[in-house]
Formats: sequence, C-alpha cells, structure tokens
Amino acid sequence: MTQQRTIQDYIADARDYLEVSAREFDAGDDRQGAKKLYGAACSAIEAVSLRYNWPCGRHRLMKRNAHQLRDLYGDSIFVAGFLAAEKFHAHFFHNIMEDYDIVADRPIVSEFIDRVLELADVTTDGSPAST
Repeated sequence: MTQQRTIQDYIADARDYLEVSAREFDAGDDRQGAKKLYGAACSAIEAVSLRYNWPCGRHRLMKRNAHQLRDLYGDSIFVAGFLAAEKFHAHFFHNIMEDYDIVADRPIVSEFIDRVLELADVTTDGSPAST
C-alpha cells in the first residue's frame, strides 16, 4: 500500500531542495543547483495543488496550476516564477544558462517558491497551519 503524501511533506521537500540548491550554487555546481531549485518549485506547486485539490503530478498540470494561482490571486509572480524554474530545469539537462541568467532568475524562483508555500501552508479557513 502506497502512503499518501501530505501538504506538509511537499512543503518540507521544497524547503529541503531550496537549501540544497543554495549549497550547490555556492559550491559552483550550477547544474545540480538548477536541478534542486526546479525540484523545490515543483514540490511547492504539488503542496498548493493538494491544498486546493487540483490535479498535479505532471509538468503540464504544474504549469497549469501556476497559471491558476495567477488568475486566482492576480499576481504574475506565479507564472513568471514557474517559467524561470523551467529554465533551470532545462539548464540541468542542456547547460543553457549564462551566469548572469542564473543571478537574475534565482531570486524570481525563490520568491515564487516562498509565495506558493505561504499559500500551501494554511488551513482551509485561511489561518496558518503551523505555529
């Protein structure tokens, strides 16, 4: 029997990936840093998708859910952040980003992750889930 993952599991994964990503970038391994940064973004989307009971688990659905967050909250960071995360995913496989791209886009993805995790880490009545 497969154990169902919880919102808190995805939140913890996102935070862990974000921390490991920063260490990888600091160590000069931008491709591993990019992989972990994308993983953090995906885990954050998984968490908020579970909170809103939106289907997820595939890239196309994660991207759609980022657009749904933009539509729901009227904030373009949700789409901009996911699109920037996609660049890091491509960078891991194809080494496509220049140093200046990484410097410019990392904060966008980090802000996206923070905002998504804030939305995921609340109860259904809007109050914070953890104290």
